Amino acid sequence: MAEQGDRDEARYPAGFSSYFDDRIRPVLAELKVEEKRTRGAGKRWARNVLLVGLLPIAGAAWLGLGPMGGAWWPAVLAALVVLFVAGMGLAATSTAFDDTAREKILPLLFEFEARQSGVPAVRYRQNPADGFVDAVAFARLDLFPDPGGATRIEVRRGIDGGWNGVRYRMAHVLLESEGRSGTDNTSHRKTLFSGGLLEIDLPDALRETMPLIVFCTDRSDLGVFAALKSRTEIAGRPVERLRFPDPDVEEAYDVYTTDVAAAQAHFTPAFGRALLDVATDISGRPRPLAAAFNGGVFQLAIPGTDVPHRLSRGFLDIRVFNQGKDRIDAELAAALDDIALPRQVIDRLVPATA
Repeated sequence: MAEQGDRDEARYPAGFSSYFDDRIRPVLAELKVEEKRTRGAGKRWARNVLLVGLLPIAGAAWLGLGPMGGAWWPAVLAALVVLFVAGMGLAATSTAFDDTAREKILPLLFEFEARQSGVPAVRYRQNPADGFVDAVAFARLDLFPDPGGATRIEVRRGIDGGWNGVRYRMAHVLLESEGRSGTDNTSHRKTLFSGGLLEIDLPDALRETMPLIVFCTDRSDLGVFAALKSRTEIAGRPVERLRFPDPDVEEAYDVYTTDVAAAQAHFTPAFGRALLDVATDISGRPRPLAAAFNGGVFQLAIPGTDVPHRLSRGFLDIRVFNQGKDRIDAELAAALDDIALPRQVIDRLVPATA
């Protein structure tokens, strides 16, 4: 982690530079000292492990045609295993350090956002409790095509707060399918979704009457899975198509509901356009986002975004271990964007909901 100099003001909201100097820079300085200690300890551990890994090769060289019979592969294999263990140890050190850094830096970013927005700071949970966001119910909608559906669900880094009288929760969610294939029945995992899952509480009046409404992204290019494009049942409930007059919405989404009349009564046709605009706000380009009115909440799946130095960054996935100033700048700016996401979505979608 490099020394932090002047900030690139264009990346940040107004007023962040002075807040950074007062509140965040001292924390980063403390983390830098801790990082040096952590890296030193990690390198010493890895060095000791590597030395142990060299022993089988040294022993084989010394024994020659002795007990090993001149075969080098057992010693080399043992050394490779030890190298792998050393690498895993260093990776675990980096992960643990970044977890600590998030717990120290994110509350400061929430405090800044609270000052800017005039609402209480959001609450952060590194490991949210079960049900913090209903990722299980969302996975049952099968919005991400796979014949087996999601069989592994992980929820991390959650926030909850309120905006303009609307309560929300958001967390990083990983949905994976697990299966076996090939003649040797090899197990494998496939990532169906990795990113932020936003849940917005509906008002009491809508909570009781809003039917299940599912916004499936276009599935025309699914090949052998194209049959999933037309659906008559979702999560064990019969559904029918809900049409939108906007051709862009129809091209982007196949929308299904358990009650067409009730769905039409609860939001205007402009809702579909607002949902597309949300994607443009987030990524800078129109991109349909899987969404649903489901069990008294509105759920929106926002795939992991990219930052200049790494791809598929997860929600609030700040990483500062062994990073330079420019990369830390990018991490902080991306985290501030994450924190603002629920407010942006609420501002776009609530006016289009009756």
